[in-house]
Amino acid sequence: MTSTFVPLMDLFTARNVLEWWFIMFWIGIAAMGLDKGIAKTGGLGRISERTLWGVGLAGGFLGIIGGSLVFSHKTRKAEFWVPVAVATLIWGAIFVYGMHLS
Repeated sequence: MTSTFVPLMDLFTARNVLEWWFIMFWIGIAAMGLDKGIAKTGGLGRISERTLWGVGLAGGFLGIIGGSLVFSHKTRKAEFWVPVAVATLIWGAIFVYGMHLS
């Protein structure tokens, strides 16, 4: 009997990572735009920074960065960007690893 188990690291091919980034990019953009819109209308029910960081860590860091530029959101809050930078470095390493597998 053969095993259909796929080691987790084998899923991190360059193509899979790029496809995941594409999906998460739009989620990151939407999260930043939604939070900016809520902030402009009074701030009730805002998206927490931890949630935005989670989106970035899950692969939506490009959307978080892009959403910040498009919506001029959190651009002056330096402490917000440290976890986003860490997420960017982590995903950069995953992408390089994926390129190595391809």
